[in-house]
Amino acid sequence: CTDYRTPLPSPECQTDADCPSKMACIKKKCQNPCSLPAVCSPDQECSVLDSLPLRTVMCVCPSDTIASTDGHCMPIVAGEVECRVDSDCRDTDRCARGSCKEACRIDPCGLNAQCASKIHQSICTCPSGYVGNPHIECTFE
Repeated sequence: CTDYRTPLPSPECQTDADCPSKMACIKKKCQNPCSLPAVCSPDQECSVLDSLPLRTVMCVCPSDTIASTDGHCMPIVAGEVECRVDSDCRDTDRCARGSCKEACRIDPCGLNAQCASKIHQSICTCPSGYVGNPHIECTFE
């Protein structure tokens, strides 16, 4: 008996390190994470940091605006504020609407991912036994 099944195509990538600069391995294909829907709010600028083992997506509001709790950019209101920029806050916090808030609360990780707040950023990782892009979703291996 001859087996005529077509072999499955090889995945383009297994990890972000398999992809070119500014690209991440999403569903086994190298993609720009900023091109995915709803990564950042429409008024934010999305950029990809070439961090490894996982690429990091940053959503940044234009100057003279700050991110609100819902992620949208709002004008900075004059008056008493705790912070104007992230460096005014502790290392684990980010400046949001003039207040220092934990980075993981402002920029949460994807489904099933773990979040650590460091250097004013959310550092997202998939837990042991899970794979995927932790900024989007970690799935059971």
